[in-house]
Amino acid sequence: MTAALLALARSKMLSYHQKKTLMDRWKTAIRVIEAAQQGLSRDPEEAEIFKIILSQVNIKEAEREVDQVRAMGGWILGYGMEGYPSLLKEIPDPPLVLFGRGVLPKETLTFLGFVGSRRPSSYGRRIAKMLAEDLAQEGIILVSGLARGIDAICHEAALRNRVPTIAVIGCGLDRVYPPEHAHLQSQIEQNGAIISEFFLGEPPRKENFPRRNRVISGLSKGVLVIEAGEKSGARITASHAVEQNREVFAVPGPIDSPLSIFTNKLISDGAKLVLNSADILEELIPDFESHKKRRNVKEIQSTLSDEQRHLLNCLERDMPVAPEVLAHGVDLSVRKVLQTLTELEILGLVEKQPDTRYVRISI
Repeated sequence: MTAALLALARSKMLSYHQKKTLMDRWKTAIRVIEAAQQGLSRDPEEAEIFKIILSQVNIKEAEREVDQVRAMGGWILGYGMEGYPSLLKEIPDPPLVLFGRGVLPKETLTFLGFVGSRRPSSYGRRIAKMLAEDLAQEGIILVSGLARGIDAICHEAALRNRVPTIAVIGCGLDRVYPPEHAHLQSQIEQNGAIISEFFLGEPPRKENFPRRNRVISGLSKGVLVIEAGEKSGARITASHAVEQNREVFAVPGPIDSPLSIFTNKLISDGAKLVLNSADILEELIPDFESHKKRRNVKEIQSTLSDEQRHLLNCLERDMPVAPEVLAHGVDLSVRKVLQTLTELEILGLVEKQPDTRYVRISI
């Protein structure tokens, strides 16, 4: 099945639209090829396309490429195959084939495109690092392009926080671009995924990167732009995000900086202004306030003393308990129990009832 899709995708005499139309109609590349071989089409235009397929499709060559990808520890996902990213499938022009190394994070997680200048200012670098760190700590999967500058800052922040990250590259899976990011690419493969829609051996051509950028936004629920020139790749990614009905976020910058012209214009055109990570999280995470409270409680709980943690674990969320009963159960004096309960109440983890019993707060 994979080799058939690869063979169809490689056909240079067919347009992307023609290939995708065939896939949408026949569901799998194997069925497309079988239909061509058996002359099943009654549509004259499709019949002509089938002739091209019969003259061009080379399954043997495609099988060799499948073997090459697997030999380098990679994988191939095709449009319509199980595991193909559902958000990416929704865009108008999803890649017919995705090559990858590493492991794609689960789709139940939240993906955010993170893009910006290859030559950011010190302000841009500082803000990118701050936001990437905050977002990674919240478990957001950062998707970028492995480029110099903002892309690299984003990937590195995710790796430092041991959160998977995705790098979408504009060349074949067997190439590294830029070359100085070989080590970074290797690290991402071990904690996230490197993906590409380009065949093995494809160099990093200039025309590949706009196509790469639509995949960054297509995989993501939204795209964050931090510093971008008027003709930058980040601008193209933001345009794709708008076309794909994704959220667009932008960090404002000094009005006299060339790197701020586009991001400030994005904000004036309706992009969400970002002053901190909460501005992004409240749009991407359903019921963000509850999420924030749960995270705060988790952070507070990590600082508790053994006595505080033990007493908290003895309380239930819907069953108030008197301090005297707790004291007997934990083998502590009533005075010590009352002192510890007061500390937990100040931390917002327990609540004192009107009858002086205590209950654990539900969050």
